[in-house]
Amino acid sequence: MEIAVRYYSKTGNTKKLADAVANTAGVEAQTVSHPLKHNVDLLFYAIQYIGQVLPHLLKNF
Repeated sequence: MEIAVRYYSKTGNTKKLADAVANTAGVEAQTVSHPLKHNVDLLFYAIQYIGQVLPHLLKNF
């Protein structure tokens, strides 16, 4: 199973979470600026929740 972990972190807290997930999955967490080079079976995408932005994005997703 191919697993990838991507994150965006301003303060480092989200990076810590992504690193913990990646360590458990046996992969390396990378920032969202690193595109996926191939399809993966599971993608963990960690971002900071800022106000009302996320619900709006999810509604359109």
